[in-house]
Amino acid sequence: MSRFHYDKAFFGASAVDASFGASATREIEAAVKRCVYANVEESYLLADHTKFGKKNLIKYNDVSEYQLIFTDEELETEQKNKVIRQGGRFCE
Repeated sequence: MSRFHYDKAFFGASAVDASFGASATREIEAAVKRCVYANVEESYLLADHTKFGKKNLIKYNDVSEYQLIFTDEELETEQKNKVIRQGGRFCE
């Protein structure tokens, strides 16, 4: 996968913590996401409100590394502000 170049990539997340970042439960999933991220021009994070404030075993990106984060309207303001303080940017 490192031989490929990507214009845009959309990453799903099973857990997003403002300080820890986006994380996965399986090493292969995290490794693939890190590889794609290393070769992409623009990256976007997709996660519904239930994924925020949680950590999984293997971190693959900081919240500040995405151009935009897409989530639903049910994300608590406190969680959103924590991500913003760490450099995350949400799609409004």
